[in-house]
Amino acid sequence: MPDHISAYPLCWPAHKPRTSNEDRQYGRFSKKDNRGWGGNISLHQATRRVVDELNKYTKYGRTYRVDPDGIVISTNLKVPFMSA
Repeated sequence: MPDHISAYPLCWPAHKPRTSNEDRQYGRFSKKDNRGWGGNISLHQATRRVVDELNKYTKYGRTYRVDPDGIVISTNLKVPFMSA
């Protein structure tokens, strides 16, 4: 395992096998609007959802079990700035 996990390029754990190209599927993420569910979410919205889910592991007013400043979301997309 590398000492440093980078946000870009994708930093994949060496001990985890990758899904083959033939078996990959698009994520089924969407947002709800006034017409119902549908439409793509932005990278910012997706990142926010991940951080919000991680924050659910910590009770309000307690020390973080998952420190938001230590979260690295690694991707093949180059982004100018990604903040938790």
